[in-house]
Amino acid sequence: MTVLKTSLRNFFAHKGRMALSAIAVLLSVAFVSGTLVFTDTMNTTFDKLFAATSADVTVSPKSAEGDDETPQNGRPETLPASLLSKVEKAQGVKSAEGGVVSMSVTVVDAGNKNMGSSNGAPTIAGSWTQGDLRTMEITSGHAPRGPTDVMVDADTAEKHKLEIGDELRTIAVTGDFTAKISGIASFKVTNPGAAVVYFDTATAQREL
Repeated sequence: MTVLKTSLRNFFAHKGRMALSAIAVLLSVAFVSGTLVFTDTMNTTFDKLFAATSADVTVSPKSAEGDDETPQNGRPETLPASLLSKVEKAQGVKSAEGGVVSMSVTVVDAGNKNMGSSNGAPTIAGSWTQGDLRTMEITSGHAPRGPTDVMVDADTAEKHKLEIGDELRTIAVTGDFTAKISGIASFKVTNPGAAVVYFDTATAQREL
């Protein structure tokens, strides 16, 4: 009984301190919970996006799996384009398509403002292929047809007020190059916040 009385007396004597302690605990739990929920949501969204865009079988350089160290020259690992014909002739293959993709890029506008996401999602540059039609729909303009064309996702275009004809500069480990927006594509699935730009295959092979 004495312990209870002492506890109550201390509580009422320091109501402000107790209230502030309670608020601190609530805020701490809320921040930790919010971080965990946000991270899990981002991971799940990316998993669903990549699952929808991936082929049944993907052939890629061994180091692209992330198990090996990045080459000392900084250039991305690639496969020869001639491998595509071998894959097409493999038993059980219905169709095969070559593609280029890189997340080691920075895309800026004519004023050198970064077009990438501000929430930690990557900037993805790659070649526009038929497989991309499973997750993307061209809603304005047309797909890239040459070295001066680039297509951007609709969310990035809306966020940065980009329009057809605007110039973008893509900075990759192999150098930088400029192209004008020829088309805008919208995600058919949830966009995890990534900024995505597409080039025709020949340009992606050469520049990325």
